[in-house]
Amino acid sequence: MDNRNELVALLAAPARGAKRWPHPVALAMLDNEECALYYGELLLYIHLSKFRGAQPWGAVNAATYVALPGGFQYTTAGSLQGRWTRCRAVMREFIGLHNRRAGVYNLGVERELRLLQQGQQQQQQQQQQQQQQQQFVEIVEDEEDDDEEEGEEEEKEEEEEEEEEEDAATAAEAALIHSTILAMRARIQRG
Repeated sequence: MDNRNELVALLAAPARGAKRWPHPVALAMLDNEECALYYGELLLYIHLSKFRGAQPWGAVNAATYVALPGGFQYTTAGSLQGRWTRCRAVMREFIGLHNRRAGVYNLGVERELRLLQQGQQQQQQQQQQQQQQQQFVEIVEDEEDDDEEEGEEEEKEEEEEEEEEEDAATAAEAALIHSTILAMRARIQRG
């Protein structure tokens, strides 16, 4: 399997009397040796099915049977039927093996996908929390800036008030001094 995130298809075993069986390539969870064994059984099954044709096994003439190259020569209809049945059983067993392995593999893929999704969700949550914290910090900083500006304005107002008070005090002192001087002049002139 090239892509680790793809699920492997489970194969249904063909029904009784089925003419079509899965190609070995479809049995992705079998190793090369198992695929070769399955393919050998499939070829023999097809060969025996063609030899039999539409007639029942009891009517088959085993003497006319021609074995596959390197294959076993069956001499009776019963041995042909037994081997044909064994081919089906072996192929079903390989399909079952594929399905069991595919099931385990698929569970692993689904688990990895779940973990990946959970990791992505956690990452998104962390990013959202960071954004919220940054927004909070910006809001607090803005409030602090506003507070600082308000504080500076208050300080300026206080300074201006103090200056006005000082100016008023200075003016009062000046008026007092001026009135004192005038009073002294008047006394001097009187005499």
